[in-house]
This record gives sequence, structure tokens and C-alpha cells, in this order.
Amino acid sequence: MTWKIRHADLVFTPNNRLQSSTCVSGRFTSSALSVETGSVTGNSRQGARSTYSLTRGQIFTTVADYKGQLVAVKMSTKRKLNLDRQFLLQMKHLSALKHPNVTSFVGVCTEPERICSVWEYCTKGSIQDVIENDDIRLDTMFKLSIAVDVCQGLEYIHKSPIRYHGNMKSSNCVIDSRWVCKLTDFGVRKIKPDVDTEESVGEHAFYARLFWTAPEILRRLLAKERPLRTANADIYSLGIIMKELLCRNEPYAAEAFLSPKEIIQKITSPVDAEALLRPAISNTELDSEYRRTNMEYMIQRCWAEDPDLRPTMKAILRTLNKINPYK
Repeated sequence: MTWKIRHADLVFTPNNRLQSSTCVSGRFTSSALSVETGSVTGNSRQGARSTYSLTRGQIFTTVADYKGQLVAVKMSTKRKLNLDRQFLLQMKHLSALKHPNVTSFVGVCTEPERICSVWEYCTKGSIQDVIENDDIRLDTMFKLSIAVDVCQGLEYIHKSPIRYHGNMKSSNCVIDSRWVCKLTDFGVRKIKPDVDTEESVGEHAFYARLFWTAPEILRRLLAKERPLRTANADIYSLGIIMKELLCRNEPYAAEAFLSPKEIIQKITSPVDAEALLRPAISNTELDSEYRRTNMEYMIQRCWAEDPDLRPTMKAILRTLNKINPYK
């Protein structure tokens, strides 16, 4: 079992055992590890990414050395795993995934009380980290390039035996040293709970972490029913991520007068169809009205209330390629 990891082989140090940046309200308060200074220019794969001023690199995840490789470690709250046929099949499928916009799955530690999944580590942090870092300039080229990366990775997952991501949010879209964006933290369904409990993380964090979750999933979660994760639910989450990237702010930045709980309540229990709450799209800063209009329309289709009305990944990529002058 090449995916099976001994906890003793994961070498943690005080400097790289850092908190994950899942906070969506205010600036990050996690410890930061400076990884580089200076500037980053372009991308050898696409050859057209802009120059970004980068005075500090920040890592907001748990990092370890695994047999000479720096890896990202996702801890689980589960104390014990049942290594049944379904779990072993998941490990087989995850290990077989290979795509430039999907992080490599390294493996899982199944030891009781030490259960975790281990992934390729990306040095630039997540889209969420980049959005919060005022030292990085996000121009049209960067935004469209990252959006295409995310969509290509998600399309690959949807076509794979994994079938859906199930945990799409900006903190799970990570960026490597060449400024290529990759999806991470998917497919390990036996390891992760469906959602943290309000008691374990507090009311504010519990509801804020649901901002990317599709309404049909939210209703089941809040009713304490097992959610049915789907590719269509991923599309909804993708719309929220693209809104963050486009506007460079939090999902519901315009609703600062509402608590996260109130926002989720308005999403799941609208008074009528006209009262459906979705993020406000403003200050997009794209370099043309044509691109801005097409992006906004596509994002709004992604978060349609009816899952069947959301576009496919093929349709989304077709739109992005049509409006992207840098491809």
C-alpha cells in the first residue's frame, strides 16, 4: 500500500506547523512563515502571467517533511478508520490522479488518534491567501489564468472516478512556485466529517465555513441529514470562488452588517425567489466591459438555485477561453 504513511515519517518542526487559513472575516491572524522575498515573474507553462510584487510569502497550513519532500498535512478529527473495500478503492483512485491543476495525493496515515491525509505542498498558499495579500497585484491576466486553472482541475476531477470535489472553497485552491493553481483536499470522504460542529469551532466560524456550500447541501447539513455531494454542488462553490477572485474580497463582503449565521439562513430559507441571497459582484477591475459582463453572467449561472440550471465545466471553460486574451 504505497499510499499508507507512518506518522513517524512525518517530521514536523515548530516553524512549519501552522494553522490553516480558513478564516473568512478580517485579516489572517495565523502565524506566518516567510519563505521568500523579492518578486515573481511570469510562468514557464503559460509564458504570459504578469509580474507580481511579492515582499513575503505566507504559508497557512500544516507542513511536514516526508522522506525529503515538503508536504501539506490535513488532520482529521476521526480517531479510528475502517479500512474497508470502499476506502481502499478511494485510495486507489486518488493515487491514480495526475493533472497539472490537481495536487498530488501522497497518502494517508491510518494510525488511531493520528489520522491525516497528506498532499503535495504548494508554496504560494491558497487563492484565499493571495486575495488577502495586498503585496500581490491581481490584474486581469492573473485572475483569468487562475480561474482557468481551477476550472481545468475541477473538470478533471468530475471526469475521474472521484466524480466530485465535495469541499470546493478558495482555501482549497492552492498555488505552487510557478503560480499554477491546483485543487486539493478532495476524495478522502472516509477521513473527513461532513462538516465541523458548531460546538467544536464556535457559531461564527461554523457558519462562515459554509459560505461556499450549495443551498441544497446546506439544507441537509442544517437538518443534520447526510448531504449528497454532487458535481453540481461543486459548480455552485466554483461560482463563489470566481466571485472572490474577480472582486478580490470575501464571499459576502457587501453583507458585513449580517452575521455568518444570518447569511446562511437567508440562503437556505429565502422569503421568495426574489429574496435569494448571493454575493454582490462589484469592483471587478477587469480590463474590458466585455470580459466583465461575461464573467459576471457566468458566475451568476453557477450559483443558480436549481442545481440542474448550473452550467457544466465544459460550458464554463468554453466561456473562459472565449474571453481570455492570454491563452
